[in-house]
Amino acid sequence: MSYQIRRTPYGFRFEHEGCPSTADVEAFCAEARDAIDDTRGSFCVLSDQRQLELFPRDGAAELGRLMAHAGASGLQRSVAVVGSVTCQMQVDRLVANARDGDESVVVRASDHDDPISVAEAWVRDGVHPDAAATR
Repeated sequence: MSYQIRRTPYGFRFEHEGCPSTADVEAFCAEARDAIDDTRGSFCVLSDQRQLELFPRDGAAELGRLMAHAGASGLQRSVAVVGSVTCQMQVDRLVANARDGDESVVVRASDHDDPISVAEAWVRDGVHPDAAATR
């Protein structure tokens, strides 16, 4: 798996691709946790997972811990852009287990002409993806 963590005006953009191992996910989570810990105040996260395979079970647990840490550290809104229904199901489960009542949503790439713009409107401006025009 390859990943990139970028700071943005709204907080962070995480980009993932490939088939991750548990060690890959642990490395990403450690780096993301450090970036979050260096952030002051509230922030948002866009996670682009369109080119990512499913997370391994142990890796998914580590991602859940990262999501809980982000929530306790000022996460305001987050969005995961996924490439398949199966990935959406995994992310939905992670969000449900990691956070309660937060502002996290999933955008399935095939539902929108420009899923990244839809996701950015959510994290940047609070425009819910359900309000965006679909295909």
